[in-house]
Amino acid sequence: MNEIFKGMDNAAEQINENFEQLAIEYGEIAGNSEEESSSYYIFESGLQIVLFKVKLNNLPITTTVGGMYRSQQNAIYYRKNFKEGTKPSVAFELSGQTMLLKGSSLSEPGYDGFATYILRPSSITGDVFVTGIAIGEAE
Repeated sequence: MNEIFKGMDNAAEQINENFEQLAIEYGEIAGNSEEESSSYYIFESGLQIVLFKVKLNNLPITTTVGGMYRSQQNAIYYRKNFKEGTKPSVAFELSGQTMLLKGSSLSEPGYDGFATYILRPSSITGDVFVTGIAIGEAE
């Protein structure tokens, strides 16, 4: 890495060269539709970051559970696996035609994905998008 200091004539070039030396692998993985995608970054240290967007088509949220309505269990896959046997950290949010959605993980995240169900205050069938980030060890 190049040392950068105030007043350097070629500071911009040195900074760009430092970034090039980081050796970050980047990739994009197409989903089942234009609305789905995954991208990933793998750092030299083995750290992997995966950004994912998955569409659950016509998801029925119709099972009554304690005054709420719940969907069936849904498997969400990252499309870029982590090291087998590891449990990446995952954060996700829900959006779509349905309002007041809440997701809950049914199991600890696995190296290839996690299971979730969707809760809402009224029964509906609609498209739900699961958008998230997973961080862990690359395979």
